[in-house]
Amino acid sequence: MNNNKRYSQMASVNRSGFKEWLIFVLLFTIFNTSHASLNKTSSFRTQNKAIAAFSYTNSCLGSPSFFTDESNPGEDIVSWYWNFGDGNNSNTQNPEHTYATSGSFYVSLSIEDTDGNTSNIGHTVNVYEAPTVDFITKDTACTTGLVFFYNNSTPSQGALSSFYWEFPDNHISYEEDTYFVFLNPEQYYNVSLLVTDENGCNNQITKNIFVEPDLQISFDADTVCFTEETTLLSYVVKPQEDSIRYFTWLFNDGSPQITTPNKSVSHVFTDAGIYEVKLQASNLNGCTDIFRKNIQVRFNPTADFGFEETYCADGTPLFDLSSGDTGEFDYWKWQYGDGESQTIHSPNSPDHIHFYPPYYNIFEPSLLVVDKYGCKDSIIKEVIHYPCIYVEFYTDTNWICSNTPAIFIDTSVVDSDFTITNKTWYFGDGNYLSVPIDQDTISYQYLQAGNYDPILSLSISGQGLELVDSIQKEVEILASPEVDFKLIESQCFGNTSFFEEESSIHTNGKIERLFWDFDDGNDTTYVYNETDSIIAHDFQNPGEYHIILKAKAFNNCQDSMIKTTIIHPLPQMGFYSDTTFYCGNNQVWLKDTSIIESGYISTRLWDYGDGNVYFSSSDTTTHRYTEEGIYPIKLINISNEHCRDSLTLENYIIVNPVVEADFGISHERISVYEREKLEINNYVAGNAIYNWRLNDSIFWENLYEPLISDSISDTGTYRLTQYTITFSPNGNGTNDRFGPIGKYFEMESYDFSVYNRWGKLVFQTRDFYEHWDGKTSDGNLAPQDTYAWIIRLRDMDGNNRVLRGAVSLIL
Repeated sequence: MNNNKRYSQMASVNRSGFKEWLIFVLLFTIFNTSHASLNKTSSFRTQNKAIAAFSYTNSCLGSPSFFTDESNPGEDIVSWYWNFGDGNNSNTQNPEHTYATSGSFYVSLSIEDTDGNTSNIGHTVNVYEAPTVDFITKDTACTTGLVFFYNNSTPSQGALSSFYWEFPDNHISYEEDTYFVFLNPEQYYNVSLLVTDENGCNNQITKNIFVEPDLQISFDADTVCFTEETTLLSYVVKPQEDSIRYFTWLFNDGSPQITTPNKSVSHVFTDAGIYEVKLQASNLNGCTDIFRKNIQVRFNPTADFGFEETYCADGTPLFDLSSGDTGEFDYWKWQYGDGESQTIHSPNSPDHIHFYPPYYNIFEPSLLVVDKYGCKDSIIKEVIHYPCIYVEFYTDTNWICSNTPAIFIDTSVVDSDFTITNKTWYFGDGNYLSVPIDQDTISYQYLQAGNYDPILSLSISGQGLELVDSIQKEVEILASPEVDFKLIESQCFGNTSFFEEESSIHTNGKIERLFWDFDDGNDTTYVYNETDSIIAHDFQNPGEYHIILKAKAFNNCQDSMIKTTIIHPLPQMGFYSDTTFYCGNNQVWLKDTSIIESGYISTRLWDYGDGNVYFSSSDTTTHRYTEEGIYPIKLINISNEHCRDSLTLENYIIVNPVVEADFGISHERISVYEREKLEINNYVAGNAIYNWRLNDSIFWENLYEPLISDSISDTGTYRLTQYTITFSPNGNGTNDRFGPIGKYFEMESYDFSVYNRWGKLVFQTRDFYEHWDGKTSDGNLAPQDTYAWIIRLRDMDGNNRVLRGAVSLIL
């Protein structure tokens, strides 16, 4: 609000008989302008002459000053001339003028009325400078969005009288200093301040204020190896231009906290691992923030290496045993202790061989290992390099089976300056053996399968040293099968022989296959099965066999056993009777002709076919049939080894009605020289064929009375037998067929032929079981007559035999 004061003045004077008067007028005016002034105007008026007068306003620089003509009488004034005191003028009655500079200016007004009269008046006008407006802010960053505003304006003259603040969302304040809470920090906002001084001059400023966020700090740290310094560098995240008074670090490793104004610190952690480091910072406003971050301190690798003690010019194997979290190394640096060194970079293997001088010495090689992060460790060890002594041995095979002695061969070599004083073998099973120093080869039988670590130890003397060197090797004694078997059933030829395998093996072994050799050109191989231990075999011939059983384990160890078994022969069956054709109640005489390759027939069982059986050890027996008929004979022979066989001849014995033979002889005793006097008298009546046999070696067939004297050439006892042969194929079931009975010849050699009296073949067969039914080859019944028969065959001894005879066919 501007306070403007306008003043005017009029004077009255009596002059020359005229009555004059002076009038003073004080005029107060309130203007709503940006300037204010106090004006005092004086004018003098006569009745006949214009008097100049004007009012004015003081102004603020940049704002116009207003001038008002108040001359009297105004209606008579025809011109006005204003001089503003700054080189500018105006002819306007009521002008306004804006000064370019501040200060005091003398303004004059000249007027002229219609009579040509003039009048002048002047006043001093003040132009004030506007106040300098400004404000400052303070953002504590401790309370979100809170900003303090402080007036920083200065007046040109006098004092400031009012303040007008404008904030976002139409918020207003009239305080000289104020505050405002912005809802959304980290943004720019327009804030205005209008100030007015006591002269009514004002000025305004608008600033774009950035509302700082809360204090937020952070830090970075490098990842180092244990025992190295970790550098930690802090920084302000928000507000970016904030200044920090101090930083407090807590490393969480048991060490004391550090408070410093410096942005960065260095710290050596007490151990490798991951630590939660805490940083607290305070800015100049006293605001604080805390930031936590995990810092890793890498574990250093653990350097280690191994080596083998070596001798003479042999290289010393050095092998890395280092370990670390990463498991990845960048390089290995070897210092051998003999003035030489080597650096090996990954991915090459650090394991290698170093050749020390070929003499006795103690070296101290070192190894420095550096992983892929640069973390490192080192180690020094003591290596003894021995003189030229080489202890070594080997076995004579790649594997040793438990049923075979292990052969150990010493191949040690000792430098000529040294002498072996003792040689001892340790077999790894608790036993040891000291041997003469010049004995290189020994054998040792381990009692059980398993892994053993035999050691050869040598005591050596020389160069003032007493040394003991040894070498240890692993020997695997493989489990060998233990073979055994037995015969579980009788071994008679013709019967299947059964063998039971009873092999075994140590628990850490397993039998793979079994090999049977039966000594008869046949062998069998099969996969071992614990649950199927029986094997059967049929021998093709009797005899003595050397049975071999071999067992092979999966580890290639073998064992075998040989046992002798005898396949006892069966009796080769055969028997015959004195005749197979009987008439009436005659006694049959039977003879066993069976043979056996070895042993003897101990028991015979005769089955006569009529319900009677007979046990005997004798090879002959007799039996009397009580009824006519056709009977089979069965013989069962059992050897002394209990091997048996049997032979059955079907329809072997034919018992017919009796045709009783009867004859007489002229002399029962006679001199050999009077044998011609012997006469045979046939007393049999009826139609029959008469056959005669002398001592079972001389035969007469189909002869009524034989002349026997020609067949007697020496003294002795002679037996003459008469018998008759007939058959009647009349279909009555008795004596209907004719043919031989018996089976002591080779079947394939058999031939049976029948001829009539004119030599014509009427019947022929090669089938032993086919007999003549009395018919000719054309199927008709042959006439009643006497027929000749011939049998050709090969007996069991391989001899060709021809049997002849005659038979009477009776219808």
